Amino acid sequence: MVASLFGLISLWLPSPSSASPSVKVTGVLKGYFLSPDGTLKVREIPFAFPDQPAAPDLPERLFPLPAGYYLQGKFSASEPIQSVWLLSGNGRLLWRRHYPEGVLEEDMPYQAGGWIGLRGEDRLSVRLLVRFVDGREMVIRPHFPVRFEKVLPLKVDWLDFVRIAEVAHLLKEKGKGIWKGFSLEGIPFLLEGAEGQWVLINHPKPPKGFERYKGPLPKVSFPMTVYVGQREAKERQREEVMGWVEEVNGVKTVALRYYPTWWVLTECAWSAGYPTIRHPDALQRIEAILHESFHVWWFQRFGEPLALSPKEVANPLEEGEEREYLMRALTAQDEAESRQWAKAFLHARHQRRQRQGMTKEEIVDERVKEMLEGLATFVSWQGMKAGASKDYQPLKALKADPEFFGYQDRDEQVLIDTLQLKRSALGHAHAFGLAQAILLERWDRRWRRKVLAKDLEALLEEAVAKSPLPKEVLERKGVGGSKEGTATENSEGEKVQAMTPPHPSVTIWLSLPKGLLEEMERFCERYGAFPLEAQLSLETDAMTAVVEPPVWMRVDKGQGRLGILWDRSKQLSLHCHPDGFVTLQGAGLRIQGKLTVQREKDGVFLHPTEKAQKTTQGSVFRMRGKNASHALMSPMVLIWESNGNAQEGLIGVTGDLSGVFRAATGGLAYETLPLAGSAPDGVERYFVTDEVYTGRLTAWHADADPFRVTFWAIVSWTWLLGGGGSYWTATGAVTGSDGGTLLAFALSLSPDPQQQERKKLRVKFRYRDSKGREWETEVEYESVKTPPTGNLIIYGAMLDAERLESRPINVNGNIWREAEPEKKRTFATQQGQGSVNLAPAPDYTAEATGRDSFSGLAMCQTPIKSGPERFAVVANETGSIRFLFIVHKGIEGMVWERKSDGSLVPLPGATVEVFKGDQRIYSTQSESTKGIVGSFMIPGHIVDSWLNQYGDSSFTVKVTPPNRSMMQPNPPFIPRDTPTIIKCRRRKTDEPCPRDATINLGDFIFTYQPPQQPPGGG
Repeated sequence: MVASLFGLISLWLPSPSSASPSVKVTGVLKGYFLSPDGTLKVREIPFAFPDQPAAPDLPERLFPLPAGYYLQGKFSASEPIQSVWLLSGNGRLLWRRHYPEGVLEEDMPYQAGGWIGLRGEDRLSVRLLVRFVDGREMVIRPHFPVRFEKVLPLKVDWLDFVRIAEVAHLLKEKGKGIWKGFSLEGIPFLLEGAEGQWVLINHPKPPKGFERYKGPLPKVSFPMTVYVGQREAKERQREEVMGWVEEVNGVKTVALRYYPTWWVLTECAWSAGYPTIRHPDALQRIEAILHESFHVWWFQRFGEPLALSPKEVANPLEEGEEREYLMRALTAQDEAESRQWAKAFLHARHQRRQRQGMTKEEIVDERVKEMLEGLATFVSWQGMKAGASKDYQPLKALKADPEFFGYQDRDEQVLIDTLQLKRSALGHAHAFGLAQAILLERWDRRWRRKVLAKDLEALLEEAVAKSPLPKEVLERKGVGGSKEGTATENSEGEKVQAMTPPHPSVTIWLSLPKGLLEEMERFCERYGAFPLEAQLSLETDAMTAVVEPPVWMRVDKGQGRLGILWDRSKQLSLHCHPDGFVTLQGAGLRIQGKLTVQREKDGVFLHPTEKAQKTTQGSVFRMRGKNASHALMSPMVLIWESNGNAQEGLIGVTGDLSGVFRAATGGLAYETLPLAGSAPDGVERYFVTDEVYTGRLTAWHADADPFRVTFWAIVSWTWLLGGGGSYWTATGAVTGSDGGTLLAFALSLSPDPQQQERKKLRVKFRYRDSKGREWETEVEYESVKTPPTGNLIIYGAMLDAERLESRPINVNGNIWREAEPEKKRTFATQQGQGSVNLAPAPDYTAEATGRDSFSGLAMCQTPIKSGPERFAVVANETGSIRFLFIVHKGIEGMVWERKSDGSLVPLPGATVEVFKGDQRIYSTQSESTKGIVGSFMIPGHIVDSWLNQYGDSSFTVKVTPPNRSMMQPNPPFIPRDTPTIIKCRRRKTDEPCPRDATINLGDFIFTYQPPQQPPGGG
């Protein structure tokens, strides 16, 4: 597709014989850039054509990163446009749109609020290929106000450079309270990167092949020496979510996991109802740096313990009493009670170890793991607490991360929930070790010095040595009996026996080493035909295999292989990678390695490539035809006859789908993705509703010509207002076929058994091949994800900030998206509260109207409004929004008369006038009978009307005392300016409003004097 577009470029030039139509283009490019001075931040770069966009706040040049970028814009023309192609600087098709009737102006993309996705490696200069209705064509190259340098080579999370510097700064400022002596000096770091790249920071001995990076880096106060190379370790990717300690060339190093979505901008990724939570979370990443750095710091100073086993407590329920007692120690009301429950925890732990028959080495292993992980977790929590203190300011460079909202002190409820098995927020050793550290910290902070020579459990034993066990523990009797356990086992056994093998099925044969095969044989002999109800994980030198339960197996000792019974109705795809690796995968199954795949009468046989075996039952998959190499690069769908046998002569089906997809990271881009397989980079895509996709399918044969079919498809998603749910529809038709005769073709949507919120796009076709045989098969696109909804609770309240009083008030109003202002949804509350279900999006706006009859409020007689308030709705979460109806305060003052003896008495009846310049805008009098005599009050709603008319402004209040016969006031009047009064422009619900406090102009004091006699008497 792209190659053909290049061929058109030379033709798409305006004809010299006629005037070219005028076209205007404007837009913005958004993403992370590094400036020459080392500033890393999200920037918006405008572009335009034919004009030159102005951007005085941008440097002359910028460095793009190996990250994603977002683009949106508009185009307009003097003549109707029929088609637009948007290409990146290196020619990759980013987006295209066809307008059969022609348009004079349109958005890019056409989805409201949407963004087009591109990569830094694509070269960020773009061009538009425009075709007009009359057939003329143009190539347009929009102008940017900056020069984009070559994309920087470090394929890592660039924010990690700033985060490491921030942790160093935090330890420098607050390290004494976090852990005395702990700093990042001498701590090396490893940043995982894309495509197996490793980036080392401050590493003393970089491995062979690593080169010093001399390019630009973010400017931070922490010195960094950087080396770049390829992944050293041979094993599979580590399982740690955030970080771990990696030994790089014999040096303990803090390693941080790479996430390909680190650059996602939430405000862009939320568009059109497909929310994306960026990974990694900013604060969790800082916490991980603290945690893993403390591990390395500890090992450097106190040595690394002997190799620890990966074994944890086999069944967490076995330690139920330990969890309960430790939780009660943490939540006890006083220290004495806390120590008693801590002793109960140690007592229960001792009994559990005896029941399990744990050896001394196993007990030491458990204690050491809890000490190491508990201390590191404790230190990271202390770091969060120190960072949240009022006297600490994070590095300014951390503003580069728009998702960092400041430090947050960790809530111990997270630990308690983990102990109660309500959630797995912390690892097993992390939770138990942290709980012990927190208890010791509460009782005596000197434990930190002692732990260097002992472990946490030993210190806890010392601390509770003199405390008795709680009376409740001493009186507690044994619970449960064997009958209950037996009943449970029997019911489970009945459930297993009720399960039947899949039918019809095919067999996936795996070649296994002799020892492993014997283990599997003993397992099958022991349990007979029962399925394995746990995940089957096998790993050999040649392959890894993971099968989700239930797993039906059989052993073929003669050929040294294990058979997995596979449901024939489930799709099974075979991926042949260029490096010789093969991946066989389906729903709940994944087998990968350097394998040879052979066809069997009842399935397929996978065995190591270097040990290719001859078999009389089938042959190695091979394809004929000039494009057979295409199948080796694409996933194949293995298809079967109705009796479950592999179809004779048929190898599989390959295919792809092209169109504008929305990645999980946000943004729209034109891509060609495989049917019957995962996205090539592991980042899942979603269909764009109402977008036209083109598909190709090829059925490959060993003894016949390949059969090809092309088609188009449209997948639409409709969300129903009022919480009525959503639904998908799919339509499409064949556009061509060759290599045989197409007999039937159908598109449908089917449930995804693995994820209920998804549906799969299924393409089914039947055809007659070149030898007259009829075949029927189907393929599926990986998944169509249904945008979930979120719940929003709405509160209404009247707030008097001066009195610190609030009370519920019923409100009604509208909610709409900024991208779709015409689609408003109404809501109402009862007793100050209501709720609505909404599609997830970041750009919701709501406003509410209420009426309050409380006599003490200035605005009680008319409807009052709050908002507009902006908020986001998150998928599968409950959020809230509060409409606070602020009691806007007015202007007050006090008028006095000074008597001849110097005393002051209230002066009622004085005229109070308000002027804006020379114009009088309001008049009242000082109080005579009601309220405080001599006072005056200009109501808040009157002040609001001035602000609506004049904006933020000051006003002049002129007070004139009342007339008295034969007496003259001194002074005759007093003018006094108010301070500048600012309208309430709250961006967030909880922000203070400058109109919630009364403006007190103070005292206006007058004296009355007899009139002076004119000259000469009278």
